[in-house]
Amino acid sequence: MITATFTQLRTTCGQWRSAIREYRDELTRFKQHLLKIAPRATGREELIGVEHFDNQFHIQLINLHDLKQKIKLHEQHLSIARQTDDERLPYARVAEHENLAKEFGGLEKMLGELKTRFSGFTTRLTVVV
Repeated sequence: MITATFTQLRTTCGQWRSAIREYRDELTRFKQHLLKIAPRATGREELIGVEHFDNQFHIQLINLHDLKQKIKLHEQHLSIARQTDDERLPYARVAEHENLAKEFGGLEKMLGELKTRFSGFTTRLTVVV
């Protein structure tokens, strides 16, 4: 049986929040880069691509914000549980943490795929023009 402590879970939450800040900064840079290269997009498919990536960056920034808020709430739940349960982690808090871990992993995968697609799009747009 694997046991986790409050400290371990809080440490993981801190790592997630740090990664979220990095992803947010990266998406902001991607949006800025898209604004710079958008004038090169003259064909229909290129314009659709620009709109698609602009929308995706916006959506993923919202998703990052929402996940950050869930993590902050989880940390509050951990603090309350620690005050009432000594060092024993309630099952509900462990389950909440596992769900956040799955959500974080899914979001990381999505962002990785988006980054790869955007890199290909910017390369094609730069080569074509």
